[in-house]
Amino acid sequence: MEYPVTTELPFDSPGYIDALAHFYDDWANRLATLAATEDVVVLCEGDPFFYGSFMHLHSRLQGRVPVEVIPGITGMTGCWNATDTPITWGDDVLTVLMGTLPEEDLVRHMANADALVVMKTGRNIPRIRRALERAGRLHAAWLVERGTMPGQRVARLADVDPADVPYFAIVLVHGHGRRPELPE
Repeated sequence: MEYPVTTELPFDSPGYIDALAHFYDDWANRLATLAATEDVVVLCEGDPFFYGSFMHLHSRLQGRVPVEVIPGITGMTGCWNATDTPITWGDDVLTVLMGTLPEEDLVRHMANADALVVMKTGRNIPRIRRALERAGRLHAAWLVERGTMPGQRVARLADVDPADVPYFAIVLVHGHGRRPELPE
């Protein structure tokens, strides 16, 4: 399945919505036809039900063919493990944001979050950086590019050129909540 759009159009534009709706309708029909005579496997990166594209096919296939979803490891989990630092401690609350949100919403959520994950970064990195800076969190933010893939890169977001951020990238801010005392 080759998706018709990724970052070329804004995610809320009529063209983007229409292109993806037709894509998912077409592929759901093709998969349902194929599943009538064969076992079909759709492989996904991450977890299919956590901001995964497969959820759009799943909803279109309901009642048409049996579908079994095997949970995966979310991309954000692989990314925070790449930093070798726990994302949350004690009673930290983890907030997951989409980089597609308006800047004011990003700032508000970022300022109130203990630990933070920002997905769907891509071309939204300049807005995400501004929001983190306005929320006083840029100094603590990490960028993980191509997490768990060959060529993975982990870097402080403040040190990364915004023009050098690929589609597969996640921003993390680790929590610093209640921790047990370490022996001396």
